[in-house]
Amino acid sequence: MKHLGSQILETSRLILRKDTDGDKEILWNYMFSDKEAVKVCNWVDFKNKEEFLNLRYEIPNNFYNWTIWLKDKNIPIGGISLHHQEDDYYHAEIGYSINPKYWGCGYASEALNVVLDFLINKVGYERISGECRLDNIGSKKVMEKCNMKLEGIKRKAYYKDGVFYDNYLFSKIKEDYNN
Repeated sequence: MKHLGSQILETSRLILRKDTDGDKEILWNYMFSDKEAVKVCNWVDFKNKEEFLNLRYEIPNNFYNWTIWLKDKNIPIGGISLHHQEDDYYHAEIGYSINPKYWGCGYASEALNVVLDFLINKVGYERISGECRLDNIGSKKVMEKCNMKLEGIKRKAYYKDGVFYDNYLFSKIKEDYNN
């Protein structure tokens, strides 16, 4: 595996890049100040703007986290990142979220496709998995559109507000690109 860090990735409509301290004001205005978006997207709910602005970014090269920016408007609309990285097994789990104002536009699948390609074909991961709750039909469709394969259902895989939820489990492996 060759860790390359969160390099800038582009599609025809999006730029995916890691955040800088200079992005904080615009990130707050377009993403983190929207309490409904924070709740729906499971973004960190900061107590106030000052707490967010005091956050410092120091991201190591083996950590992958991008903010998704609309190219034509230069505004952030979501994020995509790896978590549960298991480098010894060439596997990681991916998660993404898009501000609800931009749902249904194809941005999530566009971002997911370019990141999957980068992680599998450039970094060298063998397998990238993703999960979503059974009631999150939009996210299920995103993973299907990106040709991720449904592996099954993880029972009681997610806990929120006193309730357990089952999750769909999807994955994409290196050989999926060769077929």
